[in-house]
Amino acid sequence: MKLAWVMTAVSAVVCTTACMVLFGQYALWTKLSVDEVEQRVKYQTFDATFNEKQFIKNTLQNQLEQQRLTVNELEGEREKATIDEKQKSTDLDFCKGDKKTKDQELAVKLKEQEDTEGNPRF
Repeated sequence: MKLAWVMTAVSAVVCTTACMVLFGQYALWTKLSVDEVEQRVKYQTFDATFNEKQFIKNTLQNQLEQQRLTVNELEGEREKATIDEKQKSTDLDFCKGDKKTKDQELAVKLKEQEDTEGNPRF
């Protein structure tokens, strides 16, 4: 009879221990499943944020390159306009000098004409 009680007690202890182990394993599995879901969400959030930042970076780099090209074009046009302005200024100075010379020649001719008309030699 003692043996039956011992076997029943041992059997109860083994079953209880087995249940506790199974319950502990189930609790651990549940916790790991929840952790896995949380990690997956964090990864997806990180990946989406990273991809968005990478897209913004690429867009800004493209815009920067376009702005640099525009600046280079505008600098070329400015240099051309400066050269044209200097050439026109030189041409204007030449024309003013030529006009002054022509005005002086005209004044001399008008003076001669007045002298000729005012003093007839016949």
